[in-house]
Amino acid sequence: MPIELPTSPLQGLRINIQQLVAQYGLDELQEILGELGIMVDPSEKRNVTEDIPGQTVKEYFLSCPRFISFSPDTRTTYESELSQYVNFSSPTPTSLATLRQLAEPMNIMAYLNQYEPRSNTRAKKASFLRTFLRISLKHFFEEKIDEIKLLLEIKTDDSDIPKAFKIDQLREIVHLAAGPGNGFRNFTIIMTFLSSGIRLKELRLLKIGDIDTENQSIKVVGKGKKGAKVKRSINLLGLCILRNYVKFTFQSRVSSLTEEQLNDLYVFSTNGGKSSMTSRNIQYFVKKIIKKATTLSEKEKDQYSVHSFRHCYAVYALEAGIDIYTISKLLGHESIETTTVYLKLFDEQLKKAVERHPFANGLK
Repeated sequence: MPIELPTSPLQGLRINIQQLVAQYGLDELQEILGELGIMVDPSEKRNVTEDIPGQTVKEYFLSCPRFISFSPDTRTTYESELSQYVNFSSPTPTSLATLRQLAEPMNIMAYLNQYEPRSNTRAKKASFLRTFLRISLKHFFEEKIDEIKLLLEIKTDDSDIPKAFKIDQLREIVHLAAGPGNGFRNFTIIMTFLSSGIRLKELRLLKIGDIDTENQSIKVVGKGKKGAKVKRSINLLGLCILRNYVKFTFQSRVSSLTEEQLNDLYVFSTNGGKSSMTSRNIQYFVKKIIKKATTLSEKEKDQYSVHSFRHCYAVYALEAGIDIYTISKLLGHESIETTTVYLKLFDEQLKKAVERHPFANGLK
């Protein structure tokens, strides 16, 4: 179905029909129409006079200026998402879907309906499709995605948003992290998260030379910076723990390496600093600790992740009275809007906050 600009008087009806098909299925809808005496021949296809081969669409999208401007991680994710969607949409295993087929509302809904309605996974899929279809339809057909935009609304459940640990839960998690085995390393990783609010990728790519004691900061590979490093603040406790870990871990190599070679080693590594720990490795030990924590309910254990430490950093900064603009800068957000969406207080903190309001004790 060609995507038309929102000038047709039939647009609302078309969207309603698409939503009915998405909710009840095409077969059920056709059966009802048949009962009403309205015959629909599914073999009749709308005459499409123009179309673009799927391979051409893929090649353009993966080389267009907008795609190239994305960070390396986003490009990798979008390339994978594109392959998944094209493979799902292709009529046969040996032929790729055309752009019209990729933009077909019923196909979009069939693809998204594989995932839970308000899940993060579905939201990410919808977000990619908005970007992909907007760029492709505009380039090849000079069309907008207004008609299918409703199908691609990004809706998530609040339960899917990373939540902040409560203080007693954090105490137990930090205690468990410092256990036998790689306790010092795991403890340092968690304390670095809590002391600086940096992201997982920023932490794992941290090198010894990135630690700036004099300015109480660390240099990290910022999100979307294409490898460029940016300065982020870290509190004195976290800086002290980080420096002690580096001294303990690499003291045997100080005499055999130049200062330049030492500074080029990754702080968190499994092979002496030659390469960084993987995201999967860090996520695994954090999840293992969360599973052990007795202060967390089973439901909470499924909700929390590595990202929750960054969320803790932001939420407790807000609770301590640090203004939103400063928090935004500490988190490395480019836009204040990102921070206002990111910071969601849990119920206990909201209750405490409202009780601190001057009117909580009446008008004295």
